[in-house]
Amino acid sequence: TTINNMVTVIADPHSAFGVSSHEIELTDNTFSLTNLSLNAITYLWDFSTGVTSTDINPVVTFTEQGLYPITLYAYNQLGCKDSAVTPITVLPPKNFFIPNVFTPNHDDINDWITVFADHRVRRIVYLEIFDRWGNQVFVANDFPPNIPQLGWDGSFKNKPMNPAVFAYIAKVE
Repeated sequence: TTINNMVTVIADPHSAFGVSSHEIELTDNTFSLTNLSLNAITYLWDFSTGVTSTDINPVVTFTEQGLYPITLYAYNQLGCKDSAVTPITVLPPKNFFIPNVFTPNHDDINDWITVFADHRVRRIVYLEIFDRWGNQVFVANDFPPNIPQLGWDGSFKNKPMNPAVFAYIAKVE
């Protein structure tokens, strides 16, 4: 007697995911994850915060600095699972300071306004200063922090400006 039976082979799941960065700042605390798993139909994400998700490509928000091993469990239709872990570091915000008063009178005390920062600020992408009517009176691009002479000396078109209120925009990295 011959018995003909078919055997179906189901591939094991393979868990994998991508992250946009392995380090983020607490000020930019929303993080997107890209599921790259194969042969899986359901997923469980563990963010090491007490929060989990079954979304395919979740977005997670961290509220405290620290090291978070993110785990993705991928399951096939038979319940077989695989897991992948990637650590994410959430850093405290970069510290920087821009004085709100300066005295550009050439006595070498508070003669310039610039960006002062801690060691994690690599560069100032830009610093723009505007008068009360919105006219740009100063711009500097791509310079290191903590060097007053690279900031604004209180002049516009090589002439000292009158004391007034000015606004600024700065981007730091």
